[in-house]
Amino acid sequence: MQYNILWVDDRKDEFVELDYPNKLIGYVSEQFFDASLDFCETVNEGKKAIETKKYDVIFSDYNIGDNDKGDDFISFVRSRNVNTEILFYSALNTVPGLNKDRISFYNIPTPGGHPRLLERMKLLIDLTIEKLSDLQVIRGIVMSEVSELDILMETIIHKYFVETATDEKTALFHKHITNDVEGSIKRKLSPKIECKKQCVHKWREKNIEDIIGTLEFESSKKAQSIHYILLDIKGIYPSEQSFSKDYGNDIITMRNDLAHCISYNDAGKEVLKVKRKGADDIIFDSELFKIIRQNIRNYKHILETIWSRISNVE
Repeated sequence: MQYNILWVDDRKDEFVELDYPNKLIGYVSEQFFDASLDFCETVNEGKKAIETKKYDVIFSDYNIGDNDKGDDFISFVRSRNVNTEILFYSALNTVPGLNKDRISFYNIPTPGGHPRLLERMKLLIDLTIEKLSDLQVIRGIVMSEVSELDILMETIIHKYFVETATDEKTALFHKHITNDVEGSIKRKLSPKIECKKQCVHKWREKNIEDIIGTLEFESSKKAQSIHYILLDIKGIYPSEQSFSKDYGNDIITMRNDLAHCISYNDAGKEVLKVKRKGADDIIFDSELFKIIRQNIRNYKHILETIWSRISNVE
């Protein structure tokens, strides 16, 4: 999950020397977001950045250079329908009357006010991350991120089983993936049917390329395929663990639970949870959302590492 910061100030070198950009990136990364920070030294640079990228928070000095003022930058940002939270700061004694939504002004105390400014920036980051925990927002983000993991898995599977296909790889796919699907269907068949469960699944007559492009080749089958690729590619995932099982618990089940999550009123407080018979309810709070982000980032890293390894094989 990406989190983008825009910082506009003509004293970039001063803050870089204090290591504040890296500290902010590190702070966001601790919340399990993939953080980026673009530092612009003029209002014009900031305007160009706004035109080309979506930012989750914007920090800006109120007086940039000799002529540029924060009012002009604010007007430009809002004229582009960018509703991002903005923090303006200055050592001015008088706080300007901005009177605009999602904009705050911090009067930096002097001397030695920079550490206080850094803490104020972190507080605004906390606020924006908290807003990302809204049920509908987090649902959309998680579904989108998990879909990207699905696409990445399918790309890896195509590379391994189709583009670099061998008889051994094809046999491996059918031995484990097709056999598993076929066995699952046969277990559901009535023993009275005429085929006596000797029928075979249609995947046995198809090319693997055609199989992985079907809706039936769902997330669990993709993860199972990745599991067997990892058995061939050593050193990426612990050999004593099952990638498909872990992915199912950490990503697929979580996605399904989130899809069925409902808002409940608990003593006047809104609680987002999934009710389960015979087990504890799953409550989606800020800590669970943090775990979800961590899991998505971890599996994305694993899949990207697999892709890098198999792409360099040729």
